Amino acid sequence: MRFFIVALLLAVAFVLTPCVRANDTDRAEQHFKDGVAFLESSQYERASYHLDKAYSLDANWEYLEYIAKAWFALEDYKNAIHALEAFLENGGGKIPNTKRKWARGVLERLEKIESNLANNKEAQAHFNKGKELYRQHRYEKAAIELEKAYDLSPSWEFLELMGKIEAALKNYDRAIKAYEKFLEESGDNISGARKKAAMKDLANLETLIKMDEDRKEAPIHYKRGREQLEQGQYKEAAWSLELAYRLYPNWKFLEYIGEALAGAKSYRRAVNAYRTFLIKGSGKISEETQTRVLNEIAALTEEYKTGLDETEDEFGEVSGKKRDGESFDWDPRKRFLTWIVGGVGVGGFVGAIITSAVANNEQDRIDVICPGGECPLQDLESMEKRQDTVNKQQLATRILAGVGAVGVAAGITLFFVEPLFSTDNETEVSLAPLLDGESAGMMIVGRF
Repeated sequence: MRFFIVALLLAVAFVLTPCVRANDTDRAEQHFKDGVAFLESSQYERASYHLDKAYSLDANWEYLEYIAKAWFALEDYKNAIHALEAFLENGGGKIPNTKRKWARGVLERLEKIESNLANNKEAQAHFNKGKELYRQHRYEKAAIELEKAYDLSPSWEFLELMGKIEAALKNYDRAIKAYEKFLEESGDNISGARKKAAMKDLANLETLIKMDEDRKEAPIHYKRGREQLEQGQYKEAAWSLELAYRLYPNWKFLEYIGEALAGAKSYRRAVNAYRTFLIKGSGKISEETQTRVLNEIAALTEEYKTGLDETEDEFGEVSGKKRDGESFDWDPRKRFLTWIVGGVGVGGFVGAIITSAVANNEQDRIDVICPGGECPLQDLESMEKRQDTVNKQQLATRILAGVGAVGVAAGITLFFVEPLFSTDNETEVSLAPLLDGESAGMMIVGRF
């Protein structure tokens, strides 16, 4: 009896299995048809669901082609690659040659896309690291990170920062190439403001290259000028030395320019060259040299006060007429210069207060957006520009404060000194401004 029941169950199972299989196949075919329809109507997620369901019910290798297409449309390249590989393996010799060739071509493209995506992710990491190093002024390390990023993924988006880094390293030729390629490849993908800023940076780089070339020529003219000075060719020496100074404004050239102009009897210009030498070399000139130059200024002033004024030139003198023997024209009874200099000093302090307030206000705003110096990536570029503006405002504050302090001090000094000015040719005083990239202030030169 037990044997009979087992045999009966086996018989029923044998009969029902084909029915179940037929039922699954029918369901699979319905899911497949629905999946293809959704694929053609660009409903890719629904297409993927039905096609995967069809393959789970009936592992038909023909379904894999459409499954791969659905994954490709969804940009899931890894699953698309697996589906195509299974399609080629399971289909074997049953796949037509044209279809096999198509599948292999698509598979090759997908593998390349997948590789590029991995490279892009790694490249972005190098780019972000390079950007942070650039902000820390660690330019060489930043350059290496940007080169790694560009090697992995040669994107135009990396080129602008590459140009900035190379410029900071004074590799101007490489910086220009990076900017030119950035402008060429970015096309209409960047804003007009960003393109304009890049073009401005490019123009500045070309100017810097020209300045570098000029700087290389300056020593040649300087050497020629010194030789001409030793040979007593004062006019020629002055021309050569002044050209050297225009190409490369080294304050040390000014002493020899003054000597050459004095030899050429251009006394006023010589005095101004010597004065500029004292101003720009302030704190770097020996006491012996300073004393000698001041004595030269006094002697040359005596020479030119009864002669003709020189024509306006680089050292700031204006053309004039034959002097009447008076050293100064202002009324000694009034402290005219005192109020001007003092006013400049007060103006400097007021300007310093204003720029300091503006800079502090802007810095507080930046600190709110970037706590601890960590800015959101989308705000990084704009915050760098704002921080640069704040730094310039702070520098202006320091310069204006220095000018203010010196101006007030000079004004106080002139309050007592200015009445000594007279027209009897016995007292000679001149006030020279002291304001350049290295220092700010004023200097009184003369004899009493």
